[in-house]
Amino acid sequence: LQALLKTQQDEFNARTVGALVPVLYERAGRNPGQLIGKTPWLQAVHATLPARAAGQGLPTHIAAAGANSLAGAVSLPSQERLSA
Repeated sequence: LQALLKTQQDEFNARTVGALVPVLYERAGRNPGQLIGKTPWLQAVHATLPARAAGQGLPTHIAAAGANSLAGAVSLPSQERLSA
């Protein structure tokens, strides 16, 4: 059963690549300048963002699917639009 669930999760994450999805950014990521957030489907997403973006829901282009998370890039005309 666990193998089936993992296969389904991997397939769902792969279908998300290329999509523009809302992500609520919650906290700092593993790497400097990185934030971690969640999609509406509770997929973990990491993107390079300033720390002040934590707590915000931002449109994010999903660039890649990894084993445990998605890599994203925030789609804003300007990083200046992030609230303080």
